[in-house]
Amino acid sequence: MSAGSPRTRFKGCCADAELAGNESPYSRYPPAFRRRECRSAMALLSGLKLLCGHYAGLFHKTMAAKIKTLRESVSMPMKVNAVRLQAEEERLKAAYARRLNYVPRDRYSVFSVSHLLTIQELERSLLALLRDQNICHLDSMRILEAGCGTGYWLSQFVRWGARPENVFGIDLLPERIAEAQRLCPAGVNIRLGNACSLDMPESSFDVVAAFTLFSSVLDPAVRTQVAGELSRVLASNGVILWYDLRVDNPANPDVRGLTKNEIQALFPGCRLHLKRVTLVPPLARFLAPRVPFSYGLLSGLKLLCGHYAGLFHKTKATKIKAL
Repeated sequence: MSAGSPRTRFKGCCADAELAGNESPYSRYPPAFRRRECRSAMALLSGLKLLCGHYAGLFHKTMAAKIKTLRESVSMPMKVNAVRLQAEEERLKAAYARRLNYVPRDRYSVFSVSHLLTIQELERSLLALLRDQNICHLDSMRILEAGCGTGYWLSQFVRWGARPENVFGIDLLPERIAEAQRLCPAGVNIRLGNACSLDMPESSFDVVAAFTLFSSVLDPAVRTQVAGELSRVLASNGVILWYDLRVDNPANPDVRGLTKNEIQALFPGCRLHLKRVTLVPPLARFLAPRVPFSYGLLSGLKLLCGHYAGLFHKTKATKIKAL
């Protein structure tokens, strides 16, 4: 073998290492093992995996593990600093102010055929979700809606049987609070407030409603804190009623849809029951006035629905932790 061959150079490096006081690659093995024949035999025997005493491997997270990690990170208590919270609050107020300039006043009126069909479909869906959980008597239940707007759903809860004095609503905008107080039945409790910090005791509500609330909150930390507050005030055997975008609205950069995994991550201690509802609004607004029955037909094709309606309730593990 020539002096410049790789094997000769390797042996030379080992010898130099030994002379320098360093351990060569084979110096820690018995002298017999340093022979080429013995090393070849060991390589052959290691091919018989039953004689191998170690594992070599590569691990990567599955999607389920990633979701679990996300849930755990969301479930950790986190308070948004005042500057960040104020920035998101100002952004929300500015977004609603802009909407007044370009959204027609009658778009969300019950005299709009498309909006009326949307509301009727949603009401049926929410009542079905409650009925499936055997929640058919609201007269003894305390109910909170976060982001109640002008109070439409607060009035609906009373119409469904809830006592006005047991129905509560909060909203960020003073003008909406004033309108809700004008429209809602006497006795309904309507307050100006921020869902990030509810001035209410823990486990004080049997039903907590969040309708198109989370899609309007773009800051992930603020959204997480809102979810934590809603969970905090929810009784251990209570439920969360949900209605919100499941896809982004390309015409409105001030909102963002939430996937099922994102919703679950916001409420890691809850079991979710979700259904797709609401025909995408541009299509509904075009078809409903012309062919009213087409709304029901097309909303039955769930691929054309842009929202989730849902009901969440705390799992047994969460109830035990609360105790």
